Amino acid sequence: GDERDKDGERGVSEHVVGLGHQVTERKANDETDKREDRRGDKRSGHGPLIISAARPHVAQPPSPVVVRWLPIVRKQVGDRRDLLDLAMGAGRHAKLAAELGFRVFGVDRDLSRVRRAKTGLLRHAALWVDDLEVMQLPPQRFDLIICTNYLQRTIWPALRAAVRPGGFVIYETFTVGQLLHGTGPRSPDFLLQPLELHGVFADWELCHNEERAKPAAVAQVVARKPE
Repeated sequence: GDERDKDGERGVSEHVVGLGHQVTERKANDETDKREDRRGDKRSGHGPLIISAARPHVAQPPSPVVVRWLPIVRKQVGDRRDLLDLAMGAGRHAKLAAELGFRVFGVDRDLSRVRRAKTGLLRHAALWVDDLEVMQLPPQRFDLIICTNYLQRTIWPALRAAVRPGGFVIYETFTVGQLLHGTGPRSPDFLLQPLELHGVFADWELCHNEERAKPAAVAQVVARKPE
């Protein structure tokens, strides 16, 4: 994920489509308004929480761990190149993936973010709006799933199942150490415990596994699913 967007009514003309989903613009706007009214970030932890010191509403660069590993994974998967950016925000990672030749799919709950993403190389990508807490991921569909700045533990089994054998996950989000900083989520529901993310993928090949305290307290995993 990335920053919240104030973009207007431009970007997606009629609907957002992906993996058989179709959400009318009116419905997507209504759902976004409802979530804002009930301060939906308290439910999902997915909001303008950026592993960066930059100002909100300013386009954010891709996460360094994604920048480092995306080209490596691209070489490993070869012709298998279906990528899902989960909680994609305005598409900072999806755009980089498209530049590297991935076939990009992306989902976010916020229509304005998806509108902003659907430009340039992502203009014809399968990007869609959905409630990430109830949506279903198709099994063995993707060669790589990227998820950053988003924690929803209930989706982990489906996320693992959605990766094809030999495929990868790049995952980064906040840990409880972020409570020592002045920004980021406060609820333990949206903060990883020490080694928690490692445990989710402990039975996969761990290509990268790191937890750090600065500049933000995050856990990072790059893992490959067994063949």
